[in-house]
Formats: sequence, structure tokens, C-alpha cells
Amino acid sequence: MTEGDCKPVVPALYLLFPAGKRPFPSQIHTIIADSGICSVSFDPTEDQRAKGKSSPPAEGWLELLSDGLTFDLAGMVPDASPVLPAFRHQYDFVADNAAENFEALQLTCGPHLASGATQQPVMRLQLRLARDLARHVPDLVGVGWSPCDSVMSKDYFGRIMDSWLGGGPFPGLGLVGYRMTGDGALLSEGLDVWTGQEVQLEGRLAQDRAYATRLAVRLVNQLIPLGHLDRAETLNGPDGAPLHLVPLPDAGLIRVLEG
Repeated sequence: MTEGDCKPVVPALYLLFPAGKRPFPSQIHTIIADSGICSVSFDPTEDQRAKGKSSPPAEGWLELLSDGLTFDLAGMVPDASPVLPAFRHQYDFVADNAAENFEALQLTCGPHLASGATQQPVMRLQLRLARDLARHVPDLVGVGWSPCDSVMSKDYFGRIMDSWLGGGPFPGLGLVGYRMTGDGALLSEGLDVWTGQEVQLEGRLAQDRAYATRLAVRLVNQLIPLGHLDRAETLNGPDGAPLHLVPLPDAGLIRVLEG
């Protein structure tokens, strides 16, 4: 089974495993204790024991605390694996029939953070925590990002996170996807969770998809710090020619046109 086009309001990361390889909460406890990457701030099974239940039913989720913010890690054994997205954008990872071939843990921000789940500092910390978990959890093979239905290999995800978190460019190939529209434009997918807008390259800019994608990635990196484009801007493209960025507020879109 896969989800339709409906995306969760709260951005989710999927830590992917071959079927039958998901960890138990006890394994995550051990990994966190040994690595110090975060702390376990709530374990529902241990909480029930503390309240006097000698044999409470095991639950497959934990609340994790990182830099003062809490995140829920769900989908551990004995709970069922979460329903996986279609993973339409694949980076160094082949995810055909993902729902049949893989199981996952799901990392989301805690309920009290839901209203701010798409604030850039919250998502950055969520992604950092996923990177750190991916380094230490055995059998993990890939990482998915729900806002653009992307999936990446474990190594690819680690590399782009290390670069970005170390001060490098935003990972526009991984945290954003790109597709051709019916009228021949190149449209980003998943940028809106960061800026409230997608970018659409039109006309001759989109004729060569490889070039258009490289240009879109470059623009994404420039737009992320802005957060939102409220008025038309002109930027120089890689060849020095002007590019006109025209926001369409009602569409949540920035049209990119040649000068």
C-alpha cells in the first residue's frame, strides 16, 4: 500500500530497512546511550511499568529529546511499519515496490511542535537527528523525506547532510524534487515546505531538463535563506544572463523566465 498524493501536514522522515529488519525500542535505547546523539525523554512502556503495571503491552515508539525539542520515533517492533509514500524522487536509491520491499521507522516532531513543524530551524534539527540515527542504527539502507516524496541511500543522505549542516549549500537534490509539467516547464516539489513557494522554470530555460534541474537547484539554494519571495527579482544566471523571478502569490509559485 502507498499513500496517495495527500502529504502529512507534519514533515516526516522515513528510516528504511529491509523487511524484517526494523529495530526494537530496546535497541534504540542502547544506541542512544552508547552514542549520546540525543536522549529518550519518554518511553510509553517504561511509563506504564512505573505506574505499577508489571507486564504492560510493548509499544513501538519513543519520544526523543534533542537540543530542547522533542521528536517522535515510531514504527519500531512490535508496532506495524508506517505506510510509505510513493517515493517519486529517488537519489542513489531504487525504491520500486517500496511498500513491499522495505519497512520503516518514522521520525516527526513532537505534538507540541506541530504548529511550528515547518519552521526551518525545527526541520533542520529533525534532519540532523535523522542523520545521526542513520549513522548508528544497524541494517538501515535509506532515508525518505515526505514533503517531496524523495528517498535517498543512507550514504547519499549522510553526505548531503554533512555538507549542509557544516555550512555548505542546501541539499536541493534530496530535500526537493523536480518534474516536467504538461506544458514543458520544470517544477520543483517540496520547496514550498521551506519557503511557502515552488519554482517553475519556463520557456527555453526548461528545454534541456538536466540544465534546468541544475539551474533550479542553484535557485533553490538562493531562495532558502530568503524564506519567501514577495516581489519580482532579477538574478544573473550561470552564464551571466538575467533571470526574472516573478512570484504568483495565489498559486504559491515563482515563475522563472529568461530576461
